[in-house]
Amino acid sequence: MTDATPGTIEEFPDVEEAPEGQPLVAVFFAVAAIIGITIFSPIPPLEGTMARLVTVGVGTLAAAILWGIAWFVTIKHASMGWKLASFALIWVAGVGTLDRCIARSHAAMKNDVEAFNNIKLDPNGRPALPEKAERAGPISKMFVDFFKATSDDMNKTEGQIGNLDLEILNDGYRTQEDPSVLENCERADKGKPLVRDFAKRQTKRAADLKAQAEAMWLPEDEKARLLKTVTAHGGATRLTELAEIQAKMFDEWRIRCTILKRGNWKAGGYMFLFTSPADLEEMRVAAERHGKLRVEYNQVFNKAIRESGAFNMGIRMP
Repeated sequence: MTDATPGTIEEFPDVEEAPEGQPLVAVFFAVAAIIGITIFSPIPPLEGTMARLVTVGVGTLAAAILWGIAWFVTIKHASMGWKLASFALIWVAGVGTLDRCIARSHAAMKNDVEAFNNIKLDPNGRPALPEKAERAGPISKMFVDFFKATSDDMNKTEGQIGNLDLEILNDGYRTQEDPSVLENCERADKGKPLVRDFAKRQTKRAADLKAQAEAMWLPEDEKARLLKTVTAHGGATRLTELAEIQAKMFDEWRIRCTILKRGNWKAGGYMFLFTSPADLEEMRVAAERHGKLRVEYNQVFNKAIRESGAFNMGIRMP
């Protein structure tokens, strides 16, 4: 019995194993992460040298971090060529995406600022907000919130002043038809805290608006333009001075009411025909004082407009 001789073992040439890394997959997810981060993160509206420095610096840092994560997960198994190529691809994606986002952010910021550089007035002489301004951006929304709060406060305050029924004292016929308006002349004093408190609230709103503008991250020249717009449209110029003039006007309304309450008159249409020469003279002097106060108010109001270069908020008087 002969021993079986094993056959000759066939030898195959060495075959280099394919890298286990998945660099293209890693690059895809890294780029997707970069795009997602830049879309959902606040991007500063930079320009010029600063924009380029931030683009290259932050883009490189982001690419390095994401490539490092990908390296530990899979790229470390790839060939040296793919390691270098994957970093280059991620870097180009990071810098390119950030560059486009910064450019869009800067363009959006300029449009946002422009929207409120030329605010027009409505027929009542108050600021008319640009159409769909609240959707334009953070600057527009800041102004929209400010103007809406101001408008609501002005309307409320003027409504409260109107409820005092002082304007009716300018009309002899209406006053004669409703003599109850002469029963409580001290109600005119209630108007004084209304205008003073409005001035305080509006001054604070203007200060808060300026603080918000100063806190915004904008290029220096755009920040200067924004602050100029805020100063012009803050509507707080000389409000305290105006409120004190209005307070004196309410004093004159109380005096007018007190004179009419004596009853030494009758209606002649809208005019008051006095039967007492003394009351007539007292009313004439009071009306003269009231007229001078109105002139003074308008002078200060117009001065405030000239100083701000735009318009000024003011409570309408009866």
